[in-house]
Amino acid sequence: MAKQQPPTRTPMTRNDGLYWLIWCLARHIGTMPPDAAILLTFGQWCLETGNGQSIVGYNPAGLKTSPLIGGIDYTFTPTRERLGIGPAAHWLKDPRVTELSRSVENGVTYVTMRVVPDHPACCFRWYPTPEAGFTDYVELLERRFGKAWAYLFSAGATPAGFARALKLQGYYTDSEAKYAAALASLWTAGNSLLIAYKASERGLAVEHPVHDDDAAHAALYADVRALLATTVLYGPERATLAWGPDA
Repeated sequence: MAKQQPPTRTPMTRNDGLYWLIWCLARHIGTMPPDAAILLTFGQWCLETGNGQSIVGYNPAGLKTSPLIGGIDYTFTPTRERLGIGPAAHWLKDPRVTELSRSVENGVTYVTMRVVPDHPACCFRWYPTPEAGFTDYVELLERRFGKAWAYLFSAGATPAGFARALKLQGYYTDSEAKYAAALASLWTAGNSLLIAYKASERGLAVEHPVHDDDAAHAALYADVRALLATTVLYGPERATLAWGPDA
């Protein structure tokens, strides 16, 4: 039975977020994911969680739910929504919804609103661990946002294309142009971790003791560790990144 949990903040560093994302993606598809899939989903994680600092209940991507859905724990926390002026007018009749601003995009007026508990839009999935959150994110992305999921593995996948695929399937209500621009910026930062900053044979200075005893995934886990060992994610080299609060 689903239980309501307190809206406890569970911040993560971008390094740890990248680790869990790569591991859960790889385990889900049974092989190492292509760089584009890693970079696009990592960018989305950074965007949806304020670079890992605004996470509540290890929810990696603002995944919503309802108390009526069994088996999924949930929590209520304030959020923002952006809707066309018609639907927004209906929402604004609710005292839990406050207008923040208006903007025009392609001739359409949009209203950005602050929404507070216990409005249904404030109900988010809650997870006990980072692994549980990222596992559900990956599975949900494939199951409910299949076109966006398929796009991740297509040739020449780009931040703009991923933003478009997510928008068409209703993943977010923000401006598509803003979402795409943010993903593009985060792509550059993530690419720096995966490609530009190669380390020596030092390996992981900090180990995540997960799945070492899982024979079914032992080889895949070794591949993930090997990939992360070749990127500057942990140890003294981390200070050379100068990449926000994680540096």
